[in-house]
Amino acid sequence: MKKKLFIIGGAGNIYFQQLYMKINGYEYSVSELLVLKKIRSLLGHTHHELAADRLLNYQKNENLFIDVIFILDLCFGFLFKKTLFTVVDLRSLKTSALLKSIFYVGYFQENLNIDLQNANYKLVKEKFNSKMLDCDLCLHIRGGDFIRSNSQLSRDYYVKAIELIRSKIDITNFNVKVVTNDINFSKLILKGIYLGKNCQFVSGNAVDDLSIIMSSKNLISSNSTFAFMAIIEGDNKNITILPKELLSKFYIQYDTESTFFL
Repeated sequence: MKKKLFIIGGAGNIYFQQLYMKINGYEYSVSELLVLKKIRSLLGHTHHELAADRLLNYQKNENLFIDVIFILDLCFGFLFKKTLFTVVDLRSLKTSALLKSIFYVGYFQENLNIDLQNANYKLVKEKFNSKMLDCDLCLHIRGGDFIRSNSQLSRDYYVKAIELIRSKIDITNFNVKVVTNDINFSKLILKGIYLGKNCQFVSGNAVDDLSIIMSSKNLISSNSTFAFMAIIEGDNKNITILPKELLSKFYIQYDTESTFFL
């Protein structure tokens, strides 16, 4: 029987929800019920642009009857801490299904096994803006909502990452792009750090941002699932630097000569 994934969160989180289903070999369809604007408001989620339908490959299948059963089962779960048909992985509730696992909702990132050297999941649409692809080094900096939740990376992380890059390659004449959702915060983080005469801050739409991160020859990543998604699906052949906190969320296999965790 085909499973039903009720996606939740932003594009990066939804990517890993799909990745969980794919790695486990489930045949599934997707419902966008929980990412509807009114539902997001009811759940207290942020109102940033939702780009999952433009970035990710998934089969959407909406069914009102199924939605009602799912919502009733989820409410049952919040009341009794167990569900009948729904596997839940949320901060407020984690449970397996008592009868049959049909519906899935949550983040499903904990302990997911990811092989960066042999990733071939093809969950991201091949949709690139060719003008954005000339990038020797990309830095992804997440501010905005991450600052509000105190999840942002420190200046120290980026200083150490840049020092590590410079110890391995000469970036003087590199075309450098800083991809961010918060230009003011990014400039504060990088204040006094010279990244060459060809450094550009980019805060575009999600497709352009993802295109740059995926295609950059070298990358300093943030702790955002959006950036990690781009690393998994991208084609970075040289140096990739990531925050070590990702190692506490995922089992990651990687090339120790080109991939570094700080």
